[in-house]
Amino acid sequence: MSSAGLGKGTRFLVAGACAVVVIAGLRMASGLIVPVLAAAFLAVISLPPLAWLRRVGVPRWAAVVALLALVVAVLTVATLIVTRNVAMLADNLPGYQVILDERLERIDAWLKERNITADLSSLVDEARPGNLIGYATSGLSALAVLAKDGVFVLLTFAFLAAEAAVIPGKIRQITGRADDDLDRFEAILADVQGYLAVKLQTNLLTGVLVTISCWMLSTPYALLLGLLAFLMNFIPTFGAIIAAVPAVLLCLAMNDWTWALGMVAAQVVINVAIGNVLEPRLFGRRLGLSAAVVFLSLVFWGWVLGPIGMLLSVPLTMVVKILLDNSEDLRWMAVLLGPGTAGATPPRAPSDAGR
Repeated sequence: MSSAGLGKGTRFLVAGACAVVVIAGLRMASGLIVPVLAAAFLAVISLPPLAWLRRVGVPRWAAVVALLALVVAVLTVATLIVTRNVAMLADNLPGYQVILDERLERIDAWLKERNITADLSSLVDEARPGNLIGYATSGLSALAVLAKDGVFVLLTFAFLAAEAAVIPGKIRQITGRADDDLDRFEAILADVQGYLAVKLQTNLLTGVLVTISCWMLSTPYALLLGLLAFLMNFIPTFGAIIAAVPAVLLCLAMNDWTWALGMVAAQVVINVAIGNVLEPRLFGRRLGLSAAVVFLSLVFWGWVLGPIGMLLSVPLTMVVKILLDNSEDLRWMAVLLGPGTAGATPPRAPSDAGR
């Protein structure tokens, strides 16, 4: 029996069963899928500069090699910053811990004098040297795994970038229309590139501002904290909090509590200004996601792909939303994923529906 002869309930059950199989496959193959996704995102981001290099007369192989060299240089610098600063932090951690214990106890006593109950003992316990060194060791282990997968990511990125020029021809062969202008595919690619470019720029701005605020407030490891803010802000809401905690604790260890309050204020201002003001203006309404979808995507992709899935949760959900938005039959699902703001951009006209 064809799918057209099935009832709506049966078709819904079949679609749900297919979704379960696909999700289970993604979770089982996460070790392979995560590096491929990272390479695919790098390739999509690199398409505009690759096209520019081709327009100015650079051969395709030379353009790919130049982009690959740039990516390797950026990753090498980031790795050096992380390894050097984490090693120094591990050496200085016991001394920081003694200072933190003393200052947190003073703050706790000051609050109790004013009949304010605040249990800082749990924060002190979590900040013990043994715990923090364990967290650092786990982080270094994750970096080692990423470094091992890095060669595969870079090779996959190079091949995807090299194949970018011939993909339109392959799609025309699949559709059987040599004169197909591929408007739908170009619109999807442009939306994905736009989202990733804006997210990278806003995260880079966040990292730079966090680094500057750490320097101004005499907080050590400013570059490491800025890089942490850049990476963690790919995780919605919780990422900014995770990145802010070590900055505040280190500021408190090196200065007094008024400086730590200044660091808290700086973190709040930076993340609110960029996350709640700048990003919505740059993304526009059509590329927005509802708060519930953002949280559920964080849980879902984290469960399917692990910690890296949490970093990629919003980009992956945005790709899904863009694909749905460019489909006539499934655009209603893109509307459900969006913020639902009054006056949002209306659906696109079906200019290519007859193709």
